[in-house]
Amino acid sequence: MIQKYALRSKVRNASALALVPLLLASVTACGSDDGPANGYYLRGRVFNGATMEAVGKAELTLINGEGTARATSAEDGTFSIGPIEPSSSWRVAAKANGMQSFEFTGVALAALDPLVADQTRTLIGDVPLYPSSKMSPAFKLLVESSDVRLPASVASINFAPAAVGTDPSKVADPLPAQVGLVSGAFAEPRGATMPNDARSSATAFHTTINNGEAAVPEGALTWGATYNVKVDAGPDFTPVTFLFTPVKDSEISVVIPTTSRYPTQLPQTTQQYFTGRVYDGVSLDRLSSYTMRLEYFDRALEATIDADGRFVVGPLLANADYTISVEKDGFRSFLSHNAKVTAAGSSTVSSLYYDAFLYPMSVRTPPAQARFALQGDIALPSGTVRFAPISSSSLEEKPAAVNMQVWTNDEDLQQRAIVRDFTDGKLDMAEGELVLGVDYEVTVYGVGTYAILDGGTFRAGVDGNPSFTLAPRTESALEVLAVSTEGAALSASGSIEIRFNHDIVAYPKMDADVALKGLNDGFSIDSPDENMDTNLNELVDEADLTPPIAPAYRGVTWEIAGDRLTLKWNREAGLADVDVEDPIVRVTYGNLGGIQLYTGTSATSPMSTLADLLNTNSVTAQMVAE
Repeated sequence: MIQKYALRSKVRNASALALVPLLLASVTACGSDDGPANGYYLRGRVFNGATMEAVGKAELTLINGEGTARATSAEDGTFSIGPIEPSSSWRVAAKANGMQSFEFTGVALAALDPLVADQTRTLIGDVPLYPSSKMSPAFKLLVESSDVRLPASVASINFAPAAVGTDPSKVADPLPAQVGLVSGAFAEPRGATMPNDARSSATAFHTTINNGEAAVPEGALTWGATYNVKVDAGPDFTPVTFLFTPVKDSEISVVIPTTSRYPTQLPQTTQQYFTGRVYDGVSLDRLSSYTMRLEYFDRALEATIDADGRFVVGPLLANADYTISVEKDGFRSFLSHNAKVTAAGSSTVSSLYYDAFLYPMSVRTPPAQARFALQGDIALPSGTVRFAPISSSSLEEKPAAVNMQVWTNDEDLQQRAIVRDFTDGKLDMAEGELVLGVDYEVTVYGVGTYAILDGGTFRAGVDGNPSFTLAPRTESALEVLAVSTEGAALSASGSIEIRFNHDIVAYPKMDADVALKGLNDGFSIDSPDENMDTNLNELVDEADLTPPIAPAYRGVTWEIAGDRLTLKWNREAGLADVDVEDPIVRVTYGNLGGIQLYTGTSATSPMSTLADLLNTNSVTAQMVAE
């Protein structure tokens, strides 16, 4: 019969330890010649460490400095021995008939006040003795857990020798806290017990649990030694630890606490179970011999599946999102992630009927050819297309589930996008490259100046060869943002810079020489005869030139850089007659309607003339006064 170990004794011992001071008593001599000599006196009790009974007539020897003192324990085991001189190491030994020896060495004690005469101090320390005719007993250690997954065959038990006991000159250290529930008849260290230095080299021991129990043979442990015991059932379980002195041949029971794998304490109310069946998504045949698992919080619960394929799995708590996984050889993996199921009514246990559809890996999508075209253009485009799944597999199954309660396969949506480059307006997809029954969103990009196609769809294995048309990119209309002449600054060279809301390009159908010739024809200057000498600054006249006439015959040009167009005039090249005494106060660029511009982002981008964009056919630059 297993004797239940009183856990509260831990608390009682800890309390006793807290009450043991460095010096438990202070005795002042009365001054008579018969009083005890000054110094420290060790007082305590000699007891049988196995039975806790008193040991009388034990012989105790104290070695201190150059002196030796002896004492004998009374019938109740009590003794007093001393004095122990301060500032000197000391050793106490004990022996009794039929008992193993005991020995403890203490450190030097604090010096006493030399100004106080006739003083003594008391130290408290108990002495454990163990019968010399015995070995450590044989016993069984039983391991159990409320978790049925306890892998008893791999649980290990380690007995590591522990240095226990209290130096009577020091405040006792608290015993290590026990982890787990341990019951049985065995001894444990007492708070005021002195350690036995003679037992410092105890034997370690290791064994394993088989079918929930381990047998420790007689003599496997060192008799009279104390061990730190650790029961470890693997990474999914919290190890149990406790201090143990093997003196009884009775069974010891260890209950492993809540496991680290499932640490969450869940309420036992409002439990929901799932029942249903799993089908082949192509043939619609009912499946059996599959595995199913319900996962939520830190739980992973296996389903029970009967010979007909009907499953039962649970319980699921009403406040938990959950995942259903289904595995069967020859079928695609299945993971269904679901929101929590709201509990109905006041029932604490409910059952919900669900179906699931698996797709065989042997049924593959047929080859397909996707074609791509450009709106308003006969060219065959090249670019990149992405097929991204947007729904789980479906061949329009008709489930038997209640209220269309069907678990969909979210695994079809995870990491199954196909990205392929295509050329000359087509892409060949191999057999099985897409997933049967899955709806894909089709995105086409990287096709020159054409907009990304987003929103096309294709159901693999159901739709025929798809085609997709790309439209030119739309853009805001070209417009002028600023002109350099709009500020207060005057021009030193007659240049005018015009900035647009897009990068600009000369329209390809514009005749650049004709536009430049027209710009030079429309150019004029304002230069009054300030010195009144009848000589003027005059532009080159086309009539004075010999054909062919250069388009920039008056030194007028334009330049495009990004989103800017600059009108320029070369004074030296454009003047036929020069009067340096007469200032040129302004220059005007005319015939701006001949300059045609567009953004150049696509062939269909509209053309605009510079005159339309400026809402005038000429612009004037005020010159810096000379």
